[in-house]
Amino acid sequence: MSLRGIDAVAAITLVAELGGLGIPFCKYFVFGNPNWDFRTFNFKTDSPILEHKLATALDATDANLAPFERRGRDRQAAGK
Repeated sequence: MSLRGIDAVAAITLVAELGGLGIPFCKYFVFGNPNWDFRTFNFKTDSPILEHKLATALDATDANLAPFERRGRDRQAAGK
């Protein structure tokens, strides 16, 4: 997930809605501040924080699908 190249309005919308997770997700998980207000989102300083916190969960960094393929074979062998 890269926030570089999107405008501030799109960034605020992304932060406000964040895939249905909403403002509480940003308050507690991303920024660790229960008083965080999305209207104070600063694209220059806050987007790197958002990207850093979410990158490990949302970035596709490994194209190796072998573990998924193995699991599928294992499930077939077990008759599931």
